Amino acid sequence: MRVLSTGRVQCAVLLLALNGCGLIGGDEGQASPGAGNAAGSGGAGSSAGGQRAGGGQAGSGPGAGAGGGAGAGASSGSHSGGFGGLGAPGGAGSVAGASSAGTAGSQPVDPGCASAINFDGDLKTSEVSQSGKLVANVRGDLTVDSTKGLADLRCLQTVSGYVSITIESGGLSALGRLRSVGTSLKIEGNSTIRNLSDLQSLGAVGDALIISKNSALVDLSGSLLGYVGGTLSILENPALLNLKGLERLDGMPRVSIADNVSLQNLDGLSNLTRRGVELYIGGNSALVSVAGLGALVEPRSVIIRHSPLLHDLKGLEGWTSIGTATIDSCDTLVNLAGLRGTTQINSLVLSDNASLRDLDGLENLETLLEATISGNPKLENIDALGTSMVTVANFSLEAPALTTLEGLSKALDFNRLEIGALGVANLNDLRNLRTAGSLTIKNSKLKDLSGLGKASLWELTIDGNTELTSLTGLSSINQEMQTVRVINNPKLSDLTGLSMVRTISQFSVDGNATMTSLAGLDNLKTVDSLNLSDLPVLSKLAALAPLKTITTGATIRQNPMLSNCEAQQFVTRCGAPATDLQDNGPCN
Repeated sequence: MRVLSTGRVQCAVLLLALNGCGLIGGDEGQASPGAGNAAGSGGAGSSAGGQRAGGGQAGSGPGAGAGGGAGAGASSGSHSGGFGGLGAPGGAGSVAGASSAGTAGSQPVDPGCASAINFDGDLKTSEVSQSGKLVANVRGDLTVDSTKGLADLRCLQTVSGYVSITIESGGLSALGRLRSVGTSLKIEGNSTIRNLSDLQSLGAVGDALIISKNSALVDLSGSLLGYVGGTLSILENPALLNLKGLERLDGMPRVSIADNVSLQNLDGLSNLTRRGVELYIGGNSALVSVAGLGALVEPRSVIIRHSPLLHDLKGLEGWTSIGTATIDSCDTLVNLAGLRGTTQINSLVLSDNASLRDLDGLENLETLLEATISGNPKLENIDALGTSMVTVANFSLEAPALTTLEGLSKALDFNRLEIGALGVANLNDLRNLRTAGSLTIKNSKLKDLSGLGKASLWELTIDGNTELTSLTGLSSINQEMQTVRVINNPKLSDLTGLSMVRTISQFSVDGNATMTSLAGLDNLKTVDSLNLSDLPVLSKLAALAPLKTITTGATIRQNPMLSNCEAQQFVTRCGAPATDLQDNGPCN
């Protein structure tokens, strides 16, 4: 690839991605042809202030008719070694291998652009002297914070750094020849522009594109935008109805569409096909469809939240695998029918969806590494998970209206299983459960633990179950356990159901208001750390007679009916090296 000398635009990777570099006068007054399909008119070349004019060479692509032609002019070479005339960009652009015909070649010829200069360094329009010296390229950053000096940018074609446009009102037609931005482009806080037609030649943004807080913006049409190398952020544009104008984009790694209160659909992203995209769709209160995301391949992260009119996920049937999926506060979402093609989700979060009744749409899901389902008050069943899912690692479920756990019946092994605030009467739907590294049952209406008769458990937490009266139902294979916590179960009177346990590393019995006895620990021999606290009616430790050793320490506190002397004798007998005995009853 030929690199043009100082004073000429360098047609580098970014413009090749556009498939169109305009024509620029060469050192000897020869215009260089545009790369790819975009045509451009050559300008007058000059070296060291020479006057030789160069004829432009038309590109060969579809834009040649509009953009081809010859230019003539002169440059004094007074800035950065001189700059030859710069031709208008051609009409065809290409990004990531996709070609599309454009209209930039029809930009009217401005004779003054023949003498436009390259500007080395950062340029700020509020500091421009309005000398009338036209700028063709900025080799640095460009800040458009004032309409002052905008006219001097009417020949601008490239900016190597970032461009920040923050003028509150007025059009951007002076930037109509801008073809590419080397790093990021931000258009923020403008009350005049309704679309991007003022940027009609813009084809490429090397990194992030941020369009935010533009109060009159209705859509994004009008440019040739075909490449964004970083994050696409469309934020807080209150009049934005759709994403029309982004149809050429197919490869951004990250997309954030948030707080556009009039946005109804995402159809402008229908050609976004990149694998592993990270998506954030949030706070778009008029959004009714996400079908425009359907062409994505295996998105890495998908967050859809605070979209109260989104009834379904139709259009996403082609998604087979998702990294992380979060669907949050979509008040009218009834089910997940649009995900019927998905067989694997690494992490799924479903929370605070007021109308979600079931998980229909996940029937073909085979692998779910992690799931958190909570705050969905109408969720009645999760049966769809029981169709195909056999592999699940971590699963947390809270659903007061849920009456069955049949959807988990085929899942045999969990690293972590958390069950809370359910409407189920028992755990019989977990009859096939073989192992759970950690099992938490919290805020349920269960009366006992029936249904866990096959499960090998390493950590067990029983917390805040208002109707629980017994721990019976556990498998006899649970003789050694890492952690057992029995906490805040107001009707639990003893520990019947734990008779198989011989060794517990961390054992805590705390806040059980009616627990009168620790009976049920008939075979417990060794505990590393023991906590017996806030048991207001516990009066004896006789049920712990089989316990021989406490290896680390014991805490026995706030048990007003338990003699502190009995507690002292107990920990001394078991050889606890560290003790905390406070606020127990007086010695008898």
